[in-house]
Amino acid sequence: MKKQSMKKLTLAILSLSGVALTACNGGSQQSGQNLTANAITANTAKSLFATSSCLTGKVNFSGDNAWYLSGTIDITNSCSTEQSLAGQTVSFVSQDKNQKGIAVGTLNNWWINNTAYKLIFTSGSGNTQVGTITSDNNNPIIAAKQTITFNGGLNLNGAAYDSATASSTFAINGGSTPVVESATMNVVVDTKDAGCSTSNACNGLTVNITDSSGVKVASFAVESSSYGATYTQPVKGLTVGSAYTVSGSAITNTTVTYTPAATQTIVKGTNQVTVKYTQNAPVISTGSANVSLASYVPTYTGTIAVQLINAANNNQVVNTYNLAQGSSFNTGLIPVSDATHVYKLKALSGIADPAKGQYYIESNVLPTVTITKDTTTSSALPFVTSGVANNNLTLTISGLNTGDTANVTFSDASGKYNYVQPSKLTSGNTSYKIESGLNLGVAVLASGNNYATNPLTSTQVINKATTISAAFANKPVSVNTYDYTAGYQGGAGAMVTIKQNTTISNPKTAVITTNFNPTVGGNCFTSTWGGITTSTTKVGSSYQTTITAKDTTDWSGKVTPAYLNLSVGCGLSGGATVLSGVDYGIVSGVSIDGSKLNITQPCSSTGCKDPGNGKILSGYYPDWARYGKKFPLSSVPFESMNEVLYAFIGFNPATGDVKSLDAWADQNEMPTLSKAMLQYPYMHATLSFGGWTNAGATTAPMFAQLTSSDAAIANFTKQAVAAMRAAGYDGIDIDWEWWSDYTIAPAAQQIKLYTSLRNALDAASKEDGKKYRLTIAVVAGLDKIQATETAQSGAWKTIAGLVDNINVMAYDMHGAFDAKSDFQAPWGMETTSPYASTHYDIQSAMNAYVGYGVPASKLVLGVPAYGRAMKVASLDNYGLYQTVTGTPSGDYDDASSGPTGVFLYKCIINSAACATNGSTISALTFVNQGSSVFNQLSSQAQEPWGYGSTPQGNIFLTYDNVATVVYKTQKAKANGYGGMMVWEIDGDDIANPQNSLINAMKTELNK
Repeated sequence: MKKQSMKKLTLAILSLSGVALTACNGGSQQSGQNLTANAITANTAKSLFATSSCLTGKVNFSGDNAWYLSGTIDITNSCSTEQSLAGQTVSFVSQDKNQKGIAVGTLNNWWINNTAYKLIFTSGSGNTQVGTITSDNNNPIIAAKQTITFNGGLNLNGAAYDSATASSTFAINGGSTPVVESATMNVVVDTKDAGCSTSNACNGLTVNITDSSGVKVASFAVESSSYGATYTQPVKGLTVGSAYTVSGSAITNTTVTYTPAATQTIVKGTNQVTVKYTQNAPVISTGSANVSLASYVPTYTGTIAVQLINAANNNQVVNTYNLAQGSSFNTGLIPVSDATHVYKLKALSGIADPAKGQYYIESNVLPTVTITKDTTTSSALPFVTSGVANNNLTLTISGLNTGDTANVTFSDASGKYNYVQPSKLTSGNTSYKIESGLNLGVAVLASGNNYATNPLTSTQVINKATTISAAFANKPVSVNTYDYTAGYQGGAGAMVTIKQNTTISNPKTAVITTNFNPTVGGNCFTSTWGGITTSTTKVGSSYQTTITAKDTTDWSGKVTPAYLNLSVGCGLSGGATVLSGVDYGIVSGVSIDGSKLNITQPCSSTGCKDPGNGKILSGYYPDWARYGKKFPLSSVPFESMNEVLYAFIGFNPATGDVKSLDAWADQNEMPTLSKAMLQYPYMHATLSFGGWTNAGATTAPMFAQLTSSDAAIANFTKQAVAAMRAAGYDGIDIDWEWWSDYTIAPAAQQIKLYTSLRNALDAASKEDGKKYRLTIAVVAGLDKIQATETAQSGAWKTIAGLVDNINVMAYDMHGAFDAKSDFQAPWGMETTSPYASTHYDIQSAMNAYVGYGVPASKLVLGVPAYGRAMKVASLDNYGLYQTVTGTPSGDYDDASSGPTGVFLYKCIINSAACATNGSTISALTFVNQGSSVFNQLSSQAQEPWGYGSTPQGNIFLTYDNVATVVYKTQKAKANGYGGMMVWEIDGDDIANPQNSLINAMKTELNK
């Protein structure tokens, strides 16, 4: 069967009166349930530009003359106050009826408001003309209730002007501070007439919503129980004044098509759009095309949005694609070209590198794409230089703290260009060349967290040499601080204490912000029981408790004022339920008499500089570390890491209910990480689900069962996000190690789960005003990576678009489970390895992910804080590549685990630190970096090893040391990876920084 391509419906959300789009009901094949899902929130980006609520306009060029056309453009101020036109951009599509671009040039109003005005246009991509307004007095304003008319003419090329498109695409966007208005769209997926059932080709229907730049802002899967009926998905948070495209996925059935197929306008408020699938016959003839884009601006590595339009049907948008330079996309199967199908390519933006002064736009003749039956044709998208002169722009950055850098984001009011975005700038001047007349937006974001305003932004029309200053200022730092300990009087609450570095005179009122509704002890901040009054108010998801010292009144009515005693603490009983059986309190804020106190920051001596220096430096903390290894979470080196993943949280695979796997451990350890989130401004705290095993059970079948039910996925998502928020964490991690039980990768199920989590996290981010993250742990075995891509083409690129980081578990590649001994975490494969053909090495794994479309910046390279030992038949070749005869006991093995061969790194480098079997380690001879044997046998792997005759027999031990992780960190930096990760934190020699793997990675990342 051929796959019938689906058309897309483009929607513009405008601030107008209520209008809704509906499609016809009907059909006798309904078999599913009409369902309405919980609302999801679009992940819309904030803009520096906004549509003015006061300004409207009209383009008036009409007539049939094919060579010259005179006309006007009107700008009207509907408000009762004067408005500035200096920061406004006027844009519309200007073309003839053959889709050839028509330059507008300069329109004039020779005398108004005591001066002359000009509306000057330059060309943009897709035949767009972009204009800015100037006046001879350099102060273009429009009076209250005034209309300004600009006059001019158009030189045509033998075809009539397309005045309808000019009018329908007219827009005014300015650089005033945007007042973000949002709209809700109800997307109704109607399959009543598609002949669907839960077991046929309708399975897997998804809908994507993208903005005008082609960036996906929301997506959802249609629940199978609604096939043959309607499924309604409310989408909140769409920005009024922005255009969005709704696309339904294809059905592998040539008798199923998708309607409607027209561009529609919906309004502020609640709107309804129907995506309708119907059966039609006969099947039309189809073909496809590959569309390519040459590399015009090599420094731009992102994509541009390209529309395929049908010029024979009022420029209907057939589909929207993302296209990178030097690559191509396939249109998918669409009807062949004929009198009713004339396809054109339209780029929605150009490409610019302000540092080099390069500005490219689509040529003014939209290229035709010819579709031939059962054939794939080729077409190129032509770009040309804009031809507009450049002006010098000097960006002056100052006030950055030591070690901080700044990233710059360029934008423009009309979306004319996608820009190369400079990164890691330091204080000083940087020069750029900006296209003259561009209404430019500049946002400068500092890497640190201690700035009063961040980012610093600017919008202005660049029509001369300009300097923009980004002067950062630190937040005022209170000299007084607060602290708290979780678990008040053995319960779930907290004890709050105040440190007065300068005396607070006569403190009257304290306000404490918590994650729970507390019961306040009668001696809170007072030496007299009952000497206070308290009240608690819920604010969002937090609680604010006000404690006020109680004045006393004597028999004569004389009032003696009372004050808080801040030298004593304040006990708060109660706690928030994070997981079933896990309740604890978080104190996220304290103020005294209206003055805010910061929490005590152990990192204050370094200015709380991010130890990852812009990269992720993370590690997993398993809840069992507190027991035999005697490693509480408080031992984690928070000053040397910027993410801790708490492992693991459980779930019921049948229902999706989230649960604690060890309530005692979670109750005692999770609050430490919650507090670290407050104390270390750079810290990320992540709840991790899954693992190879989960409370003794392999988790792969659990995830498989969970993702077989839409209801279970939805419930898991809801509860996981709720637990994360209640814990004060900011991320969720999925460690789905499917290869432990299966040979076929569950790519579609993974994407389904990650999509659900991404949507929920984005909605929570918008509600809470903070960024919530989604990470996953993945394998480094090349065959497993390929299996996911084989299961679903483009899977890794799709997954990368859903997650913030991908933690690559680049270890366990070899061990006692193999036939021959080899390195467990090699950077490269030694040519003499018996496993050379498998390419089980880090280089091959990371290159595969990047090759499948994963941005290198999202890949986090994992290193092991443990080694793997194996029994070998011989110690020839220093124990390397010898026959494996068994698994020795590690240093923490017991009856439940059996022999694992796993030794913690800190035990390997110091046998006295081993819990058991230290004699095995002490009997080994180690081959380290710098030796001739190492250079001969591990020049590619870069892993040391130990070998020897021990009380457990002949042993080969493979592990990473400081030199190894330094080498891998250097490679991660050179290849642009997102950072480094360690499994597990408790295996590191944290007490001795010179031996610590984490400290070595931190040091290297900060070079």
